[in-house]
Formats: sequence, C-alpha cells, structure tokens
Amino acid sequence: MHDHILSAVPGSPGYATQLELLEVWPGPNFAQSPPAMPIESEAALFEARDKGAVVIFSDEVALHAVVTGPAK
Repeated sequence: MHDHILSAVPGSPGYATQLELLEVWPGPNFAQSPPAMPIESEAALFEARDKGAVVIFSDEVALHAVVTGPAK
C-alpha cells in the first residue's frame, strides 16, 4: 500500500507545500508487534518506530506539492 502521512494539513499551523519524503519499511519487531495497519497519523508512525515495528529512512528528497482532497 502506498499512503502518505502529513504532519500538517492545509489551513493548519505548520502546513507548507514543501515536504520531505521519507520511506517506511518493516522493522525488526514488525511480526512480533505489528502496528495497526494502515498507519494513519504521525503519532502512530512514531509509536511504531519506537517499538521497532517500522524503520524510517530519509531519501533526502524534498518535494513541492499542493495537497488537496479530504483529510481523515
């Protein structure tokens, strides 16, 4: 599945059209402690990372993208 998690959405403090692309891969504890899938918030992503369920990699890629559409 290919999803995006934004730390801020249009109209909220901190929203910008420049964003850093990060990759998320299963971590060493993914099978032992799977996170609720899909991960739908920045807080849930960091919680899964802290449990070793996922690993976050920086591709050192910055994107300029305007976000449109419904927010969950």
